[in-house]
Amino acid sequence: MNHTSFTIDGDKLDLNALDANTFKGFGYISCNNSSRLLLDYKWEHPESYQQILAILFGGAHPLMRMLKVEMGVDANTSSGTEPATMRTAEEDANVRRGAGFQLIADAKRIQPSLKTAILRWGEPGFLRKMWKQVKTNDPDQNVPESVYEPMYQWYKKTIVAAYEAYGYLIDYVDPDRNETKHPMYQWIKWFAKRLKTDQSGFPDGFPIDQYNAIKLIAADQNYERDFGDQMVADKDLRVKVPAVGFHYNTDDSANHSFTKLADEYHHEVWYSEGIAPMTYGKYRVHASNGDGIGGPQSGLDVANRLIKSYVNSRRSLYLFQPAVSAYYPGVNYSHKELIAASRPWSGFFEVDNVGLQCMKHFSDFAKAGWDAEDAWRYLTSACDSGVGGTENLDYNQQAPSYMTLMAPNKQNYSVIFVNDSAEARTYHVTVKNIAVSPATPLWMCGRALVPKRLETRMTAG
Repeated sequence: MNHTSFTIDGDKLDLNALDANTFKGFGYISCNNSSRLLLDYKWEHPESYQQILAILFGGAHPLMRMLKVEMGVDANTSSGTEPATMRTAEEDANVRRGAGFQLIADAKRIQPSLKTAILRWGEPGFLRKMWKQVKTNDPDQNVPESVYEPMYQWYKKTIVAAYEAYGYLIDYVDPDRNETKHPMYQWIKWFAKRLKTDQSGFPDGFPIDQYNAIKLIAADQNYERDFGDQMVADKDLRVKVPAVGFHYNTDDSANHSFTKLADEYHHEVWYSEGIAPMTYGKYRVHASNGDGIGGPQSGLDVANRLIKSYVNSRRSLYLFQPAVSAYYPGVNYSHKELIAASRPWSGFFEVDNVGLQCMKHFSDFAKAGWDAEDAWRYLTSACDSGVGGTENLDYNQQAPSYMTLMAPNKQNYSVIFVNDSAEARTYHVTVKNIAVSPATPLWMCGRALVPKRLETRMTAG
């Protein structure tokens, strides 16, 4: 029952799916003002600030390859108030009000190729009355096209302001509301066309062609998955939206639409918001329930989500909300983080080294990124997960769970095994059709991911 066999066959590596099949690693979401104290660290203790950024964005194999900012609306969105970049239609956008856009600039100094994304949490005050129908059950019909342009200008001016202030251009934009229940398909299409064809109203020297090439990511739903079904059914929508994502659910739609979007149409599919491990591993090992470093919402749970979300719905990027909790202790919010930075007066910060090392098992032994960066691919035929659950993976935790990543030239590969149970599991792996000599040593690092026992035997095909 606890013996699993599978084959790593280089001939089955798909090199035609481009960014739909590249392993992108992880991303950091700056939202709900959860990054706010990082600015205090930057000012009071810049050495601590740089250490935090280096842990997340630095090194030969950076953990974070994406930084996503939720544009605030001057309202408390859960753990704090994210400031709006504009408060009147006539105002110039100010990207220095919150931490997010500054954080991108500082992270890009460490990792210039870092990808970026923005979306809105809601509507700032000057747009709220025009967009009041957005909260109805059919916003696509109830929000008139006449109010599209003012919303577009908020996005445009914010992107332009970030370029003028910090010298970078955003890579992906979601024009819809964060965690919408009812995606606005007409608005998304309108926005995509406006973004692609806009040629006026830019400052001198602004890279308009690059602005027109910004990609759309949609629809950032929370649990709901009907956007994938509509993408499959609507060719025009597919052409305009090259990347899709949804939150807190590892499963596909009933029609397997996200798998189809990746496998057949070569769209990127993101786990565009997910938890970071909760409760530091060093405390979990002392818990009386015997979970060790595993259990719901642990580092092992998140590792299993990464595997299962690819197997079930082809998610190739997992974004932490948040990766760093930079707010004061006691905030009315469930703490979930790889790094807690809540003491700016001293510069002290604390790393969940168990959770961090669980994630680094994925990124340290593969090249994460996009097709143009020669990133490694998922070997789909050598990935599987039988762990139960769609958010907290909390049953059948002893089931097989493994992921295989391979270099495009087939000269290297990495397999990650996760066993979040007290039961031993043995894997027998056959390897064939790869450009690696049978005499090449195989490094085994997987034991750090299992609380009890895992055995692996490798056979050359």
